[in-house]
Order: sequence, then C-alpha cells, then structure tokens
Amino acid sequence: STPQVIFFMVGILQGLGGGVNVIAAYHAGANQKKDLEETVKTSFFVCLGFGFLMMFLGVFFATGVLELLKTKEELIELASCYLKIYVLGLPAGAVYNWGNALLSAVGDTKRPLIYLSFAGIINVVLNLIFVIVFKMDVKGVAWASVISQYISAILIFAAVLRGYGDFKFDLKHPFVKMNKVQRILKIGLPAGLQNSIFAFANMFIQYGVNSFDSMTVAG
Repeated sequence: STPQVIFFMVGILQGLGGGVNVIAAYHAGANQKKDLEETVKTSFFVCLGFGFLMMFLGVFFATGVLELLKTKEELIELASCYLKIYVLGLPAGAVYNWGNALLSAVGDTKRPLIYLSFAGIINVVLNLIFVIVFKMDVKGVAWASVISQYISAILIFAAVLRGYGDFKFDLKHPFVKMNKVQRILKIGLPAGLQNSIFAFANMFIQYGVNSFDSMTVAG
C-alpha cells in the first residue's frame, strides 16, 4: 500500500542528487576548485533541507494520502505506521544521494556502491532480527530500513569529510551560496519531478488495485 508514496518522495531526492552531480562534475572537469568547494557545501544543506521537508510531509500527511488512495481499513493502520517510520530515514537518504553525487562526479563510483551494499546487508539482517526475534512485524521492517539508511549516510558523509581529489567538506566553515542553490534547484527539481511523475501516475493504479480485497492488494 505504500511503495508509490515512498517512490514519489525518494524520486525528488534522487533528482536533487542528479543536479548536484551535474554541477560538481562540471566544476571538477573545468578545474574550478572554488566553485566546486561552494557546490559541495551548499548542496549539502539543500539536499538535507529537502530530506527533512519530505520527512515532515510524510509524517503529517501519511494517513491522509493513504485514505485518498482508498487503502483498506484493515491495512491502513499498519500502512500508515510503516510510512511514518520509513520517512524518518529520508534525511539520511538525502545525505547519501548528496555524497554519492559528489563522489561520482570526481570518478569515485566504487565507495558509494560498497556503502550501499553494506547498508543493504544490514537491512536484511535487521529485518530478520526485528521480525522473527523481537516480533516487531511492520514496525521492525520500517525501522530496519531507517537504520540502514543512516548507516549508508554516515559512511558516505565520512568519506566526503576525508576529501577526495579537489574537494573536501569543511565543517568549520559551512556556508550556502545562493547562486549555487539556484543552479542545483534549476537542474535537480525538474529531474526530481520527472522521477516522481511515474510514482504519481502509479498512485492511480494503486487506487484501482485498492478496490479489491486486501489479499489481492497484497498480491
């Protein structure tokens, strides 16, 4: 009952990451170190800000959206619970997308994949522990996803802090450059909306599927 709603929010964050990747790669390729540094720092706050925005929207409107999609009464409580917990990990997802975009822009695609794979393994292990051992059911699956997202975010943030090539994120001198914000949004938001439009269209399919019994919906 929840994937399309999640994909809608995640798609926006992925699009922003794409915008960061394009701009960072441009400055790195042109050897514009100052612009690259400004992009690294500014994009962090832009991505993190959108991550928190998506999180708050998810927490406050989860039940309402599921009701609009005609989610079954016997499913909506658990679906809403799962969604509200899952969105707590969106700020971490935004940070991972940010770090992945920057490292990929300078040619390092290996570490983001390693971090994501490691977090994925942790997710599977925690799923088994929370559901089988602690009997947490839907909440266990959701919390496993949240924890794994923060693990991947911490790993990639640490990698950016250590620096790579011509850039390094300096926590002592964080700043936001409005011209860089505009460039990131100009590229990232359309890309994010393009990603999300598929999930938005699929919500209409979900609406139709929800007219069947709960077992059919699950299938």
